[in-house]
Amino acid sequence: MFEAIEIVTPPEEEPVTLDQAKQHGRDIPEEDDELYQQKLISARQRGEHFTRRSFITQTLDVWYDSTNGLGYFELPRGHVQSVVGLYLYDAYGAEYVVDPLLYSLSGSDLILNDWLPGYRPRKGIKIRIISGYGFAEDVPEMIKEGILEYAYHAYENRMGESTDARYEVQAKGGAGLPQGVYDKWKPYQIVMV
Repeated sequence: MFEAIEIVTPPEEEPVTLDQAKQHGRDIPEEDDELYQQKLISARQRGEHFTRRSFITQTLDVWYDSTNGLGYFELPRGHVQSVVGLYLYDAYGAEYVVDPLLYSLSGSDLILNDWLPGYRPRKGIKIRIISGYGFAEDVPEMIKEGILEYAYHAYENRMGESTDARYEVQAKGGAGLPQGVYDKWKPYQIVMV
């Protein structure tokens, strides 16, 4: 199991544009465009966290403590497009690049063809990956609809209070998400074991 994920190169675009979001939430005043754009980014990030997927292509560093003796790494965030590199760190923090001939990508797993040499016990292994569905048009429509709904909900409730009691019932769908958003994102959630 990975220890941490760091974004190296964030997405170059968002799955949903501000214009699309304003059509969805029709009563967003123009002076709130910047605020609403931030809500869209936050909604995408919340969706990625919940589903454990990268929606738009991005480069990530995934840190591990060990191989757990399994001979492979289960890579997070789904739709792994490529592995940029596998790096080991010794007790002094020196970085060693692992020869690409010693591993291969199979779906969302990095398979080791040989055992890795020594590395430090905490965050001693880093795998840099490129993951995501691709561009905005490649993101499934249900995920986009969840982003629209979550962004609108966050905008309407930006003072931290629900506009009505219905949200309290809706949020019981799971993970503190409104039921409609939960229902749209749940089928895309990756279960990590």
